[in-house]
Amino acid sequence: MASGGAPTVEPLTKSTREGVVYQRLPDVEAQIRASIGLRRAELVARAAIMDSASQEYLKEECLVHLVRAACLKDDVDGFNTAMGLLLRRCTRWIERGFRALGVAPQDVPDALGELVKRMTIAIVAPDDRGDGYQVCFWKILKRELLKIHDRYDRQRLKEKHQKSLSDSIGSEFEGEDGVVLEDIIPSYEDVAGSVERRMLIAEALDAIRDPRHREAFVLYHLEDWQIEAKDLAETSICKRFGVTSRTVNNWLRAAESDLLAWRAASAGDTGEPRQ
Repeated sequence: MASGGAPTVEPLTKSTREGVVYQRLPDVEAQIRASIGLRRAELVARAAIMDSASQEYLKEECLVHLVRAACLKDDVDGFNTAMGLLLRRCTRWIERGFRALGVAPQDVPDALGELVKRMTIAIVAPDDRGDGYQVCFWKILKRELLKIHDRYDRQRLKEKHQKSLSDSIGSEFEGEDGVVLEDIIPSYEDVAGSVERRMLIAEALDAIRDPRHREAFVLYHLEDWQIEAKDLAETSICKRFGVTSRTVNNWLRAAESDLLAWRAASAGDTGEPRQ
């Protein structure tokens, strides 16, 4: 117990490559202390609060700590409650991320299950491999999502190429020009940049709150649709939504405003654990 009877929170132990120990954000530390000893109903009620400005709000990093603490104490009910709340926060985001990156619909449940398994193992491991989840949960989760997507994407490409080859070829196959099978399978470095950009675009578009604004923004900036067509037979955003050009321009400005707010919120977040 700290001075004044306030509960203490064990510090993290994992270090960066430079040897600096990870540190939780101060508000996460405060939330963890405030959540220690909460009954199940109280914890569920607080985790349901989505207003981050509320004093009762619990960040994902706090829920990660509660999951780990319950596991270390062999508190099955506490673990199930905290883990269930954490998954409720991130499952939809994970599914949307895999879909945005082009994972086949039939593979999304398996990819989701693999990511949840990897995340859970890291969080409850007896060592400090899951400390990053208590520092910047969403960035660590995104990294794991990209790793799993890369594996699924590489596997899909391999199956596509191998399907056109004889079953007896294997990895020893050499084509007419001396090209081996590995040469036509993109490396991690080849796909990582593209994957990262696609994920970033998906996050940016998700920041546009109104679906109509988002669709209008995509049609205008990415699909090169015109706002208003002089010829009624031509496609246009005005015709698509049945609104005036003034309305469309207002929507585009609102979308740009949402993106500016998203950029501002992301500007100082490098995704690296705090030092």
